[in-house]
Amino acid sequence: MWALVKDGSVSEIIAHPKSIVDENGIQHPRSVFTIWTKEERLGLGIYDVIMAPTFDQRYYISHDPTYAVVGDNVVESIEKAGDIKLEDEDAVDEDGNFFLDINGNQVINRGLKSNTIQKIKSQQASYLAQTDWAIIRKSDNGTEIPANIQTYRDAIRVKAEEMETAVTNCTTMDDFIALNTSTHNEDGTVNTLAILNDWPQLGE
Repeated sequence: MWALVKDGSVSEIIAHPKSIVDENGIQHPRSVFTIWTKEERLGLGIYDVIMAPTFDQRYYISHDPTYAVVGDNVVESIEKAGDIKLEDEDAVDEDGNFFLDINGNQVINRGLKSNTIQKIKSQQASYLAQTDWAIIRKSDNGTEIPANIQTYRDAIRVKAEEMETAVTNCTTMDDFIALNTSTHNEDGTVNTLAILNDWPQLGE
């Protein structure tokens, strides 16, 4: 990423190479971003941007980035605005008044915990659906459900309940992040799956 600098201030952030017109009205091709040297681009007022580390948008809200000229680079800064809410909250308007739907009911802004529990329920339904054929077959003609399938379905339900309880019991963002974080060995392989990813597998 690059920045166009005029009179010592950033006037434009350029995410992708494009043709550009300099202060003398001369148009330069997009190749200035890929072929020209950094020093040549600086002559046009085009600075390389040093990107700021980003916050994980699953958990945090950030302010819009700001840019400052530092030497022969432009440095991007991004500040965290806050955590995404864990708990549900009543929606309010700009004046702080409760926001109601067309039926007069309070609108609720769902928090991470509610959304995650809903995701767990959906995942559970999806996993169970893969073996519903065995349940339907038993209902149709009495054929017994294979033991491995019954064991798997029972394990899915138990695991979903454990996950929902773990999410419900979270009181801090660190608690919540831990549920989504796997541990790794020194070689990068997974040691322990994140709790919310550790679903049972169908055995033989």
